[in-house]
Amino acid sequence: SHVVSLPNDWIKRNNLSKGDIVYFEENGDSEITIYPKEKIKKREVKQINIDANNKSIERIRREISTAYINNFNVITIFDNSLESRSTEIRELIHGLVALEIMGQTKNTIIARDFLNIKKISVKNLVRRTDIILRNMMLDTVLCLKEDHSQSVMERDYDVNRLFLLTNRVIRGVLHDPEFSKSLNLSYEQAISLHWLFIKFESIGDECKRICRTVTNIKLTKKEKDELTSILKDIEKHYLDMMSAYHNNDEEQAHTIMYLKKGIIARAERFFSENPTVVKGILAEKLKGLESYIKNIGRIVVKKY
Repeated sequence: SHVVSLPNDWIKRNNLSKGDIVYFEENGDSEITIYPKEKIKKREVKQINIDANNKSIERIRREISTAYINNFNVITIFDNSLESRSTEIRELIHGLVALEIMGQTKNTIIARDFLNIKKISVKNLVRRTDIILRNMMLDTVLCLKEDHSQSVMERDYDVNRLFLLTNRVIRGVLHDPEFSKSLNLSYEQAISLHWLFIKFESIGDECKRICRTVTNIKLTKKEKDELTSILKDIEKHYLDMMSAYHNNDEEQAHTIMYLKKGIIARAERFFSENPTVVKGILAEKLKGLESYIKNIGRIVVKKY
């Protein structure tokens, strides 16, 4: 017989103890992979209580989102002012995927999670968010002709929901090796996914803000034409970058990343031709939008 020493941290993370069985698998490359013992265990029900008394709705939103991301299955909110804030708190709960209200009393709301994270398709999360952002960019261009701000706002809400759901998946992978195995998602892939969704959320936010700004100000035809031209090019950069992402095409990603300088120069020229505060804000939003797209390229070329 032979003795093999295993890292103590790995033993603790997989809840192993002396006498437990581990499994070996040859990978065909003169290497062996060690798996922890196979366990059939009930899904642990994690519960948390949130005291909402004397807290702002924004603070309550953060605490509920934090509990959700950290995979708490039952969230109980206590608030002596619930009668006057019930609608707002219920909307916060409805904003989280698969979190449902199970009961409510005069001072308490109980929400339960019905999501099986291990059944989630990470590719589908990326593609769903990608489709939403494509439509947001299209509507942002259309905002220069007519008001599409409500549509953009609704889609930004959907992006935020998927962002929080993805954060939850990533937390699960980083804290439970069984999540990583069932989702076929390594720690490195989880970190890249986290960066991608941070950029996704930022792109959605910039589209929302650009649309809101152009809807509430007067622009000349020349200014609208220039903004439309810049936004359409940024939209194309996004579509091409996501094609590079889905195809893992590093060369294409490098090519698109290089185009950022041209957009920055055009945004600054748009502002300098008639330097007003609002046009300065628009120029910065355009630059931000292009920068987030470039950062997706950094994920493709493994720079993150």
